[in-house]
Amino acid sequence: MKLKRLSELTPAGVGLVCRPSRSSMVRRITLFYLFILSVVTFLSWQLWSGENQARSIVDTLFAGASILGIAFAALLGLGAMPMAVAELRSVFLPTSWIAWVRPTGLVVNMRSYQDRCVTGDDCLVELDYHEIAEVHPDTEILRVPVGGLFGYHSGLRCRTETIESLVIRLRDPPRAALVEIFSINARRMQPPSKYSRLRIRPQRMAHRVSLLSATEIRLIWAMLGSQTAPKLEKVLEVLRYFVSIGTAQVRDVPNVDIDNQISLLAASGLPEEAAKMLCRHRGMEPREAWKVACQLTRSPPS
Repeated sequence: MKLKRLSELTPAGVGLVCRPSRSSMVRRITLFYLFILSVVTFLSWQLWSGENQARSIVDTLFAGASILGIAFAALLGLGAMPMAVAELRSVFLPTSWIAWVRPTGLVVNMRSYQDRCVTGDDCLVELDYHEIAEVHPDTEILRVPVGGLFGYHSGLRCRTETIESLVIRLRDPPRAALVEIFSINARRMQPPSKYSRLRIRPQRMAHRVSLLSATEIRLIWAMLGSQTAPKLEKVLEVLRYFVSIGTAQVRDVPNVDIDNQISLLAASGLPEEAAKMLCRHRGMEPREAWKVACQLTRSPPS
């Protein structure tokens, strides 16, 4: 097991490089802006079609609401543009890979692809195949509460979310330096971003690599619409030639295990979902729950 800097090892040549799905990110952003465009087009057509007709009070109110809707949709699209551009740029960076399957070993990148800090810390773990006991796919089924219209307390329904992961079980526990690097990457704060004269606080980071236990490294492959390419099945087919493939595990996380669900969502970079669960199951106010969720997001993985 070797620790290296990101600048010392660049995926090239032979091997299978796994990175956040670029096509999935482009598709999500395209669908969002197509929705904005369809709303603006529909409301504009409604205004244009009613210009030459005699207007009643209801028509006048509808016209005013349409103008406000067009303005709101346009502002929403423009406001989301810097974040969309930053997300696309992060995905297309050459350093945004998660794992590199090579004939000589497996390299895991612990640094989040959304991490824009300039640092020379070690963030790559190079594992020889004889150090890996087995790898296996892991699927967790979570029930995340759905918030209501006027706050988290008004919604009592739950939606089911599936988290697909690749678990690497080591023969020996990792060194203390490796555990410390995981903690540093999870706690690292991001600098604010500047777009023209606008100063925007960056969004949360999606931490896809974490320590599941003393001898297990977990790589999140698919979660809440975020995908990793190639698919996990293809990666397992390649790894089958080098290491033992364990039995796939499917775990339905019970509702009684609320604390673990909250910690998992926060550690995965989803403080909003963790805050919803704190409001519903712990009776916290939204502002207090958001504070706790942000603290859990910045804390080292357990």
